[in-house]
Amino acid sequence: MIKVAVLGGAFDPVHNEHIKIALATVKELGIKKLVLLPASNPPHKKIEGESFCHRVKMLKHAFENFPVEVEICEIESQNSGKNYTADNLPKLKKLYGDFYYIIGGDSLLNFEQWYKPEEIVKLTKVVVFNRKGYSSVSEKVTEYEKRWNCKIKIMEYVGENISSSNIRAMLYLGMDTDSIPDSVLTLIKEKN
Repeated sequence: MIKVAVLGGAFDPVHNEHIKIALATVKELGIKKLVLLPASNPPHKKIEGESFCHRVKMLKHAFENFPVEVEICEIESQNSGKNYTADNLPKLKKLYGDFYYIIGGDSLLNFEQWYKPEEIVKLTKVVVFNRKGYSSVSEKVTEYEKRWNCKIKIMEYVGENISSSNIRAMLYLGMDTDSIPDSVLTLIKEKN
């Protein structure tokens, strides 16, 4: 049975919803190890805020008291070009064996536009979380399962609709937010 889960993202900044999704994965799937995969140069968006190194530091603070083993995998920092999930998965498989790959429902809705999505679902077990304010992902899951002859697990937990760009704007305006862990907020304030 798979006991490792990988959660990727820009984490710019890491926020409480990332932690809640990770906790729900641990609870629902019996995960024993969580691998965090911060994006270095994602093909679908420009990272506007913090450097890769600082985002890794925020992740360390945010997950320091997590109930299972946490590892931050920095393989994307080794590639100066675009980093695609389909290219990263074989590398991750060598490092961790079989694992669950966690994505949000908003990402699943445009999953067919990702680079080689049919390879992604063959290389790993994809688990998806619905997000409040977005349409249900069940129709897309059914469509993709038929199209690519795979299984995609819809998790029970439904996440809040939290935006990292909104959090960055609030912080830029000097407003505190309860959407990020206190340790991360302290780190951000120290860095100004």
